[in-house]
This record gives sequence, C-alpha cells and structure tokens, in this order.
Amino acid sequence: MEALDFNLINQRLESQFGWAILCLLLGGFILKKVYQKNEQNETRIITLYETNEKKAQKREDNLMEHLERSNESH
Repeated sequence: MEALDFNLINQRLESQFGWAILCLLLGGFILKKVYQKNEQNETRIITLYETNEKKAQKREDNLMEHLERSNESH
C-alpha cells in the first residue's frame, strides 16, 4: 500500500499537474513574503513621517520665536 502511494505521488509530481501545484505553492509563498515586507516598509515609512513631522513643527516653533524676538528688537 505504501509503495502504491509513493508511486502515485511520484507520477503526480512528474506530470504537469504536479508542476502546476508546485508553481502555485511557490507563487503563494513569494506573495506572502512580499506582502509581509511591504507591511514592514509601510510601518517604517509612517514612523519616519511622524518623526519628521515633529521635527518640522519644532523648527517652525523656533523660527516663530526668532521672528517675534526680531520684530520686538526693531
């Protein structure tokens, strides 16, 4: 019985059907990895954006303080 199952599996893998299944599995695996990587990159980009936004707000606040002091001195 086990030899029969092995022969059946071997025949399936040698056929176009077997290769099609293997290609679909490989494609699914690749798509899963790409999706995971995209999510990681998206999270990293959002974090960078938020950090830069805070830095820009701080620069703007410093500039406004400088302008106010400059206006008072004139």
